[in-house]
Amino acid sequence: MERQESSPELRQDLFTERAVWYIPGRIGRPSDWVPRAQPEEGEEPGRGCPFCPGHEEETPPEVWALRPEGDANTPGWQIRVVPNKYPIGEAHELIVETPQHGADLPDLPLEHLGDVVEAYRERLTALSEDERWEYVSLFKNHGRGAGATRIHPHSQMVGLPLVPPLIEEELRCARRFYDRERRCPYCHTLAEELARGERVVFRNGEMVVWSPYAARMSFECWILPLSHAADFRALAPSQAEALAEALQKALAAVRRVWPSPRPFAYNFYLHTAPTRPDPSVERAYHWHLEVLPRLGRLAGLEWGTGLYANPVPPEVAAEKLRAAL
Repeated sequence: MERQESSPELRQDLFTERAVWYIPGRIGRPSDWVPRAQPEEGEEPGRGCPFCPGHEEETPPEVWALRPEGDANTPGWQIRVVPNKYPIGEAHELIVETPQHGADLPDLPLEHLGDVVEAYRERLTALSEDERWEYVSLFKNHGRGAGATRIHPHSQMVGLPLVPPLIEEELRCARRFYDRERRCPYCHTLAEELARGERVVFRNGEMVVWSPYAARMSFECWILPLSHAADFRALAPSQAEALAEALQKALAAVRRVWPSPRPFAYNFYLHTAPTRPDPSVERAYHWHLEVLPRLGRLAGLEWGTGLYANPVPPEVAAEKLRAAL
């Protein structure tokens, strides 16, 4: 049954206390959207792309790679990690997720995507061992609308000398909830969301994809482990496979509901414990991966007030994403 549009509603996020204003119908009804028609234009495979096989000399020497055979910095790799030539800081790596120039993560075989997730874990662990870094940030920009400067699929990882303010805010809210309820707020919310089912998009034996109660972006979805875990570095092999499946399902569903006039663009990023978490973090925090489709741009309201305006309530978004699967 098609949902009826409701009146504007203000919601507050439990995990950061940020506010979201839901204004249904602001950019058209989600039922009127159709899948995208044409891919975004970009450089051709093997021409001007330093991430394509055969162009290894155009990047700094690799720091990690998955390849069945062959020497470092030569073709034959499946995943390749290199320092960024234009780094944000001293430790800024690019994770080239596939040799296929035009692929996207939902297009990869599930086994390969599982290897990508394991590469994330291995590189995050390696950078965390450097005492200079208080936090390691993993993020992905896909499409020009999400800030990507290269079409070839890749993610980025940056070692930071401080815990970012947004993570500090999440930790503060998590500790406060735990002190009051003696439970992780993410575990508490997951139990309620799984019981209701309304905002759940997908789940397997280890992970759940859901559209959060106070989603900022249309079709925003989060991926969380079902069992409590503050630190992504503790990811087990079975969880890596489950996360790969959840990520593949989430991105494929978002792509299927994408409006055709707009090139497909999204960001995702990992929120995990700092490199040296204290016991309160281990008890109260829960790592998660946030997927933000980039249907629109942040504008004066968001920048000026910190209040997000979203035309698609998460209940509607989850319904559409489930249908797309």
